[in-house]
Amino acid sequence: MAIQYISDISGTHTAVVVPIDEWNNMTAKRSDLKKLMKGKASQTKDASRFKGLLTPEEAEKYDKYLKQARSEWDRDI
Repeated sequence: MAIQYISDISGTHTAVVVPIDEWNNMTAKRSDLKKLMKGKASQTKDASRFKGLLTPEEAEKYDKYLKQARSEWDRDI
């Protein structure tokens, strides 16, 4: 897999996807990237604290909505 660039509608690059093997090679050579990774890891949120906030009915409703919304992504425009 090659490095992939993600662009917005005007063609401006907004993100990069780096294959994990290549990322591991880069971080092995660069201590500043390792520090960056550690900083990001500490900022992640624990989703388990939200468990049970939705009733099963609400969860089913949102799941149905998300499936419909995602199916719209596949439309030919």
